[in-house]
Amino acid sequence: YINQFPSYMDLVVVSTTADARHQMVVKLLETLKIKVGYWILEKPLVQSIDDLDKFDSLFIEKNNVWVNMSRRLMKWHINIRDIIPKEFPLNAVYSGKTWGIACNAVHILDYFSWLTKEKLVSIETKGLESKWYESSRERFFDVDGTILASYSGGSNLILSSENKEQDYILKITSTNKKWAINFSKQLFEGENNISIKGRE
Repeated sequence: YINQFPSYMDLVVVSTTADARHQMVVKLLETLKIKVGYWILEKPLVQSIDDLDKFDSLFIEKNNVWVNMSRRLMKWHINIRDIIPKEFPLNAVYSGKTWGIACNAVHILDYFSWLTKEKLVSIETKGLESKWYESSRERFFDVDGTILASYSGGSNLILSSENKEQDYILKITSTNKKWAINFSKQLFEGENNISIKGRE
C-alpha cells in the first residue's frame, strides 16, 4: 500500500521499530520521492551512531522533523516546569518497576533537560545489569539497572529500573527543597504543601 501514497503529505508519523525506521524514511524520500510537510518520528530513532548519521543526512530541512517527546506540550508538565524554582543545579532520581530503560530512558533524559533548560552532556552506564531480557517487542531486548546523566548547568539525573513493585516517580531536589512527580498516580507534590493532579 505504500506505493499508493500521494506525492505530497502534510504530516508523516513514522512509528516503526528502530531497526526499520531508517529504511522507511529512505523509501519515502528517495525511492518514492514523496514531499513531506512535517515529520513525527518515534524513539529510539535508530540503533547505532552510524545509523544516526545516515538518518540525519536524509533531512535537508531539520525544522520540520520532530521526535515524539510529548510531555513538553502537556499542560500538566508545563505547570510543573513553571512551579519548580530555577535554583540550579538540581539533582533528580527517576525510578520504577522494570520500565524498559534502554528504550524509554530518552523520555526522562529529555524531560529533565526541558525542566532545567540544560543540555545533556554525559551518560554513565556502568550501573546497568549484565543480563538483558526480552522486551514486549519481538526480537528486541532491554535491561534493568542504573544510568547516571550529567547536564550542562551541573544538574544530575539518576535513572533506575528495578524488578520490584513501585510507582514511576521522578524525585527532584535543590539545595533545600524537594518535589516529586508520580507518573503512575499523575500527581505532582512539592514545597508549601503543593499538590497538583494531572494527565499524561
